[in-house]
Amino acid sequence: VAARPAGLEVDYDDPMWQSYVWVAMLDPVELATGTRLTELAATERRGRETWWARAEAIAGYEPRCSCCPLLWGEVSDRLEFGDEGVRPRGSYPDGWLVGLDRRTGVVVSSEPIGGDGTVLGFTNEIHAVDIPIDAALFSPRPGPGQPRAPRRRRRGRRPR
Repeated sequence: VAARPAGLEVDYDDPMWQSYVWVAMLDPVELATGTRLTELAATERRGRETWWARAEAIAGYEPRCSCCPLLWGEVSDRLEFGDEGVRPRGSYPDGWLVGLDRRTGVVVSSEPIGGDGTVLGFTNEIHAVDIPIDAALFSPRPGPGQPRAPRRRRRGRRPR
């Protein structure tokens, strides 16, 4: 992402699931600044063109959230905890092998390189892009003062 579109009302943090890693995976703008990208490659992964890089966070790295960055390590820990929260050398990965789906820009793989082996990465698969989706699956959000859709009760629970 070289520049964000101007004038659009977009909430880039919207689809959070468990942590901001999910949000950063879908919109990896944090890889654009304060990173060193080396060992660049393009391959096909699961039938999709994927761009790969060894990524390292350096001064100026700005993760969406320093508690759950794409490039966890000394730089993000220093942002999150200050100097007193930095772990001993060797605990952190030396870098990350990051794969981006070329067509969507979504991070499809992030695996630690080196370190003490206790850090986990992630991988995901894109099943489809730009397929027709039934509009009935989406409903407009109610505005202020408008009634919301009724909530469904869970089985076996009484309403309060």
